[in-house]
Amino acid sequence: MSNRAFFKGQIDGDSADDPRRFANRRLIFTAVALALIIALSVRGTGFAQVPPQTTPSGSAAAQPLAQEAIQLASTGDYEGAISKLRAALEIEPEQHLLRFQLARLLASMGRFEEARAEFGTVVSALPGNSAARRGEITALLLTDRYRDARTKLEEGLSALPRDGQLAHILARLLASAPDDEVRDGEMALRLALSVYEIKQLYETAETLAMAYAETGNFDKALEIQRGLVARAEAEGDGTRQDSLSQRLDSYEKRQPWRALSPVEIATSTEPPKPSDGSSGQ
Repeated sequence: MSNRAFFKGQIDGDSADDPRRFANRRLIFTAVALALIIALSVRGTGFAQVPPQTTPSGSAAAQPLAQEAIQLASTGDYEGAISKLRAALEIEPEQHLLRFQLARLLASMGRFEEARAEFGTVVSALPGNSAARRGEITALLLTDRYRDARTKLEEGLSALPRDGQLAHILARLLASAPDDEVRDGEMALRLALSVYEIKQLYETAETLAMAYAETGNFDKALEIQRGLVARAEAEGDGTRQDSLSQRLDSYEKRQPWRALSPVEIATSTEPPKPSDGSSGQ
């Protein structure tokens, strides 16, 4: 198996499952968040790869270590794979694809701070790499660092102003973060309206309802949320309906929604389309 074939990875099906079904953040990051931040292949559709300049060059010294990492990871020896990737990066620190995969493995082990640092190194070298930015932000969110996540999201949108995924995550963070100093209802609403105008999905509509509630417009929030609940009921999607109804109950009490965990924010976006590339939408 080649490096690119292994690192491309695959997931089966949609990644919008209710995050409450997962027992801990390590599993969440592995099963859900990584599906959102990494260019993968879903249902036979190939997502854009990490930029060509990040592909391993095939160094005589580093390449065998990368190949060993592939073999170890394929057998479930993630610690061994991490060690081999670190050794390869000692030889070739500019191999950003290898560093990106190291960050993925660290995150899947629940080592979010280490993963954040590695994603951040990729971002510093490749500011246009949206996948690495989302990885860094997700790691921050899953360690409850809401303020740092907001800073990184704002930096990301400054660098990639057309990135709809970053805009959506930021909108939900600003609308529902439990940290009062992080929220900004007016900014959340502007972003949520912009994102929803482009993509009218369950997730973007729900974020819009959150933003309306945060600004005190509960009538509009209720209108949107009731429509989403009715749609989920019509589609027989009980899991989604339960989650939507929980938020609806909050709006009916004239209370804005507060994320019950950072997972709600980290998994609020959708997988990128094949045409999006590494720079986002």
